[in-house]
Amino acid sequence: MGYTHYWTLEPVKYGAQEWRHRVELCQMIMAKASADVMLDHAFTDNRRVCFNGVGDLEHDTFVIYREVEFMQEVFDEHKPWTLKMLDGTTMHSNPGDQSCKTARKPYDTVVTACLCVLAEIGLAVRSDGDLADWLAGMALASEVVGRAIEFPIKERESA
Repeated sequence: MGYTHYWTLEPVKYGAQEWRHRVELCQMIMAKASADVMLDHAFTDNRRVCFNGVGDLEHDTFVIYREVEFMQEVFDEHKPWTLKMLDGTTMHSNPGDQSCKTARKPYDTVVTACLCVLAEIGLAVRSDGDLADWLAGMALASEVVGRAIEFPIKERESA
């Protein structure tokens, strides 16, 4: 599938004020990184954070929504599904499951930094990357918040 980060939104696990604070941190991360990483389609509001790389350095647009319900309004195809595999196992989808394939392009540092600060309020994060792939994003997030940010992936699952 390619180098991808995954996260699951829990239906409003945190309040609007905490979300706004985290969006402000993501804005600060985006501004701080702009000297090194060009960002396109970058915007934030009460409901989402969105950005991508520029030109040949873009890949999937990083978009994270506060509320699953809002995401469903925007993307009708994000409905739960169950898929029965040939080996008899089943795979389930949840409208709160989201991902961003960055192909390790420079904006990946901004993606991982934003995921770090959002994981602190309960966002469940998984990644195809390991700790080494996240160090630059963790350093950027730590610099913005003024304290050490932990690696947000607590247990390794196959993504």
